[in-house]
Amino acid sequence: MKTILITTLLLLSSFSWAEHEYDFRKRLEIVHHKGMRDSAQTCKPNEEEIKDGFTIAILKDSSDFIYHIARDFEDYLSVSMNVEAKIRKFDWLPVGAENTITLGIGKDYAANDRFEKLKENTCRILTGDGTFSIVGSDERQVAQGVYHLENLMNLRMGPFIKKGSVTRHEKMNVRMTHSGYGNDIFPDEHLIQMAHYGMTAILVFLDDIDKTKAQEYQDLKALIRRAKKYGLDTYLYSYITAFAHPEDEGGLEKINNAYGRIAGHYPEAKGIILVGELSIPLKGSARPGKDMVDSRSKRQAPFGRLVPLLRLSSMA
Repeated sequence: MKTILITTLLLLSSFSWAEHEYDFRKRLEIVHHKGMRDSAQTCKPNEEEIKDGFTIAILKDSSDFIYHIARDFEDYLSVSMNVEAKIRKFDWLPVGAENTITLGIGKDYAANDRFEKLKENTCRILTGDGTFSIVGSDERQVAQGVYHLENLMNLRMGPFIKKGSVTRHEKMNVRMTHSGYGNDIFPDEHLIQMAHYGMTAILVFLDDIDKTKAQEYQDLKALIRRAKKYGLDTYLYSYITAFAHPEDEGGLEKINNAYGRIAGHYPEAKGIILVGELSIPLKGSARPGKDMVDSRSKRQAPFGRLVPLLRLSSMA
């Protein structure tokens, strides 16, 4: 009897700690975590500290994207570091001004000799004399510079950054991901999280126009716009079949009819991904998928085992 009682209590205890369905989504909705600052940590002699009253400086004619990045950093400082900074817009960036963090692309700093031209896909963070500057080769790199600054402060457990210069260059031009929230479900918070983690694009399963594998209808044009707002491109992972080989008579026309209409309908998408095993047969084959799989041990498909990425001219 005692054994049964103890076992029952253990089972009840384990259930009380069990996570409910979809509780993981709550974590995916958090961009900036509270309480990342350790009050016991203090600024070291080789560091600069971001304090209350700091200015986040951007140009008056900055794009909405740059303003969004500045708002993101303002929110991070408040929520994670308990530091209150304010965004201000200037006719020119006040580089070197005390208690100021400047954000901009290379041309915004062109008048200052401290900022040499950056290579493509590069950002740089300069710290010293009570001032911080984040410069990117393009706007998305400005964002990555800000996110890296946030990561450094999280690791340091305080708003303290080493003096000097840090230059970061992307090792991959494209880093794409499916949704971790749910099949083809992309709430804004999750998109922002992806951008913070260094992703450059999202993947959406496509069955047909505005139809995904998981949803009978989804406004994909709106999703593409929302993703772009946070610095993410969109690639369409196609489940649409074009039962033709490019070298067959009329093959290219069939392929264009299948995928060209997708490109025309989603001009802001970055590209279409084709899995040849699903949609493109061996030359002269009667079946698109099984023959290609069966043939691998004998011969290579003329079009390749996979067509991993197709960038259409209208989607460059």
